[in-house]
Amino acid sequence: MTHSTSLITKVDLREQFSNIRDQHSRPLCLAFASSDLNSYVNGLKHALSVEYLSYYAYKDFSNNNFDSGLTIQAVSSVLFNRGQPEESELPYQISNQEPSEPPHYDFEEKIYSSGQEKALTPDEIVQNLNSGVPVIVGVELSHTFFNPKPPYLINYEDGNFGGHALIIIGYGECDKGENYFLIRNSWGPQWADAGYAWLSADYISRKSITFMELNKKCT
Repeated sequence: MTHSTSLITKVDLREQFSNIRDQHSRPLCLAFASSDLNSYVNGLKHALSVEYLSYYAYKDFSNNNFDSGLTIQAVSSVLFNRGQPEESELPYQISNQEPSEPPHYDFEEKIYSSGQEKALTPDEIVQNLNSGVPVIVGVELSHTFFNPKPPYLINYEDGNFGGHALIIIGYGECDKGENYFLIRNSWGPQWADAGYAWLSADYISRKSITFMELNKKCT
């Protein structure tokens, strides 16, 4: 199947996010996506502590399998009840097998948000983005996803290489009217277009597992 490579960008929120980070081999894609979206909804452009978020997302739900990914329920609970300190307060440890235990004192300032798991169609995602509301998506990975080539448009293909969480932060339209969604990954700036790529609406429709919205927590 031939896909157009002429893409007109409609929404692109890259400039409102902090620098792309790399989760390396740890299964914390949802923690990275949630941390970055927590920053965004609170109007911040600096990173928040994935170590803090993941430590309590495992601990509070009595999950000792650190080879497994986290759940939306666990992550959203921590963001709402405990919040997150800045990344510099408890930095990410690439080589850790399990999350670093936070210090025994509490941090002076933490950032909170309220998360909700939702079912969204591509049209509803477009509506969100037009209102400045990015969403986290969990998708099944395809072969192309691991090494996308310019212009970094990833289309649906058969096969599943595991699940992965990303943030949808924009969208564009090809000349034939097909929407593509701009995704923010956590595999470092060396992946795709400095850490970003475009997923087709067809990919989202057929390979999405779940969605999550975050809003600033009301105090």
